[in-house]
Amino acid sequence: MSRLSRDFLLKLALLSATGLAGGSIALAVGLRFPWTDALAPLGILVTLGPCAMFYQRRHEEMFVGTLLAVIQLLLFTACFTVLMYSVAATGAPLCDDALARIDSALGIFVPDIAAWASRFPLLTLIVNLAYNSTLPQTLVVVLLLGFTGERDTLEQFVLRFMLVLLVTVAIFSVAP
Repeated sequence: MSRLSRDFLLKLALLSATGLAGGSIALAVGLRFPWTDALAPLGILVTLGPCAMFYQRRHEEMFVGTLLAVIQLLLFTACFTVLMYSVAATGAPLCDDALARIDSALGIFVPDIAAWASRFPLLTLIVNLAYNSTLPQTLVVVLLLGFTGERDTLEQFVLRFMLVLLVTVAIFSVAP
């Protein structure tokens, strides 16, 4: 079995486990999501999946790799979102007070920083744009790696993206 197929199976396992964990925790804490929320991720799979199969038959490896990476990221992000919301709904005590004490010990007072930043609307706009561009930046990286033939790097990027999000939710689950 090649490394790429092992990576694919590992990503499929992470996607499945994340979806199962998110769904299980959601049920356990009584969260309900409208079934229509699943339409977009399923639509992506139903649309891009056959495209990937079609182009696989035409031996368009770069395009197929890119499509598969996009599918994996979008489906994983949907499962991760359910998992993160479900973990947040468990009602674990927040660690905000402890973090505020650490900030204070370091001489940081967030309300002062927020008040300072509010005096600079352009700075606020730039920071908000940067924050909200995370997903588009990720998509650009995937497209660039995929369409330049960097398949190994693309596979590693998608796997690491998934692992980083899982580490994030693991930390959040013990320190919300």
